[in-house]
Amino acid sequence: MATKKVLAVLVASLFAASQVYAQAPAPAAAGAGTATTAAAGGITAGMVAAAVAVVAVAAAASSGNAGAASALTPAAATSATAAAASTAATQAATAQTQTVAAIANVASAATTAGVAGDATVVAASTTANADATAAATANTAVTNAASDAGAAANVAIVGVVNQGRTICAAISSCTKAEVANLNYLAANASKAAAEAAIKATNSLQAYQSAVNAVVTALPASAARTTALATLTTSITQATAAIVAAIAAKAAAVTAISAYQAAVAALGTTPVTIPPVSGTTGTTGTI
Repeated sequence: MATKKVLAVLVASLFAASQVYAQAPAPAAAGAGTATTAAAGGITAGMVAAAVAVVAVAAAASSGNAGAASALTPAAATSATAAAASTAATQAATAQTQTVAAIANVASAATTAGVAGDATVVAASTTANADATAAATANTAVTNAASDAGAAANVAIVGVVNQGRTICAAISSCTKAEVANLNYLAANASKAAAEAAIKATNSLQAYQSAVNAVVTALPASAARTTALATLTTSITQATAAIVAAIAAKAAAVTAISAYQAAVAALGTTPVTIPPVSGTTGTTGTI
C-alpha cells in the first residue's frame, strides 16, 4: 500500500510538472536589458522541479492520511483536494508577499529618482497595485475553500459550520453533492489564486520596466544610483514571487486532478474546470 501511495504522489507530481513546465518562458535573449539584469536568467527546469516538489510533499502528507483502504474513498479524495488547495494558497500567499514588497521598492525607486509622476510609471503602478489586490482576494478565497473541503472530509466530526461559514445543510453530515461542490470550489479557487498570482507578477515586472526605462534615461546622479539599487532589490523579490506563483500553479493542477478523483469516488457528475492558464515572466530581469 505504501508503494501505491508513493506511485500516486509521483504520478501527480510528474503531471503537474508537465503542465507547468510546458508554459515556462524561454530564457531572455542575450543582450536583452542593460542595468536591469541582476540575477540568473529565465525559469529553468530546476525551478519548476523545486516548485512541483512542494506539491509532492503536500500530496505525500495527504496520502498518509488515506488509511489502509484499497480503493480511494470520498473522504480521502476530498482530503487530497483540500491539501493541494491549501498548498496553492500557501504559495500564492508567498507570491503576494513578495509582489507587494517589490511594488513598494519600485515605488520608492521612482520617488527617489523624481519620476513617480511620469505618465507611464503612474499607469504601470496603478495596474500592478490593482492586480496585487486582486491576488490577495483570490488567495483569501482559496484559503477558505481549502479549509471547507478539509472539514467536509471529516463530516463525522464537523457539521454544518466551519469557521462561521455554512458548508452543509445537515447538522452532522454532508450529501455527496455537497462534498462534490466543496471539492469543486477548492479546486477552482486554487486555479483562480494561481492565475491571479501569475498576473500580479507580470504586472509587477511591467511596473519595474516602466520605472527602469525612465530612471536609466536620467543623467548620472546619486539619486539615479540609489534608485537603480532599489530596483535591483525589487528584482530579487520579483524572482521569489515568480517561483512561488509557479508552485501555486502546480498545486492548482494537482487540486483539479484531485477534484476529478473525488467526483469519481463520490459517483457524481463533475463540473469542467479549464486548465490553469498564465505564463510568468523571466526571473532576474525587469
